Amino acid sequence: SVDRLIARDNGKFFAEIKTIKKVFPSMNDMVVILDDRDFVWQEKDENLINLFPYSFFADKDWNPIPAKYNSCDNDCILFIVQHFLNYIHGEFYDYYTRNNMRKSVKIIINEKMHSIFNGMKFITSGLFKRDTEGKILESENPEIRNLKFYIEKLGGELIENSEDLSDIDCLLVQDVKKTKKYNYFFKQKKPILFFTYIHCCNIFFYNLDYDQFIMKENYTLPQLK
Repeated sequence: SVDRLIARDNGKFFAEIKTIKKVFPSMNDMVVILDDRDFVWQEKDENLINLFPYSFFADKDWNPIPAKYNSCDNDCILFIVQHFLNYIHGEFYDYYTRNNMRKSVKIIINEKMHSIFNGMKFITSGLFKRDTEGKILESENPEIRNLKFYIEKLGGELIENSEDLSDIDCLLVQDVKKTKKYNYFFKQKKPILFFTYIHCCNIFFYNLDYDQFIMKENYTLPQLK
């Protein structure tokens, strides 16, 4: 019906924040949202699976990317999401068959996402500025600013500061700066990873191998394809 239609206002801005209750007033515990822009939804942590966006247009004038630079043939995000949706579908109906009741897809998605890091502890070096009391200041870089959110979303924990680094699993950095933390992790042969590791794990719904993200001298950033 028209009442359930959500559209943009004048093609520029959303007239309202989307909500799944408007589209599915009831039984929305069976609904999964796929969107590459999570900020337009109220249900950011529940029914929503945030997809990595595909850039088809090269500029603001809607000119398509030339064929030789178009990554369509290498774009695997929908293939990955298909497997995730198959997992959700299987979990939903397996639970229903065994218990004769529904298990909300919100719970299934949350459990799956939390299992990716499953309690891993992360600490950062050189990513955040701190005030005079040592508290982290908000970064202008959204990828860094949202780091804590994504780590917790995937079932990990971001340790803001700790003198004891022995139980920390990974150090997250953005360049080679041989700080006290960096030297400790290097000597202990523990992972020192470029911080985009977190975002890539969120994109692929998987705890990725460290190989492409290990920080070394003369490091080259991994390219998403």
